[in-house]
Amino acid sequence: MPECLHTKGEKITMSAIIEEKYVEIYDPGDPSVGIENATWTISGDFFFEDKQEKEEFRQSLKEAFELVTDCPKVMFQTEIDAMEEF
Repeated sequence: MPECLHTKGEKITMSAIIEEKYVEIYDPGDPSVGIENATWTISGDFFFEDKQEKEEFRQSLKEAFELVTDCPKVMFQTEIDAMEEF
């Protein structure tokens, strides 16, 4: 099984990597006061070593987008795809 080098020098297998193709940040807005919903998409290849690293990245994006929206919802490509299947 192929291996790659972790930034801390630890070896991990490629099969352990979580890959995402894009992330969307969604703001529901508040139509009662004329604020429409909005969606921002950040595309590219994202690679995470584990769920914790992915969640830390999600939290970082949420905190960054709180500067432009009150309650941003951050969703990764695999989560969006799963919702669209229903």
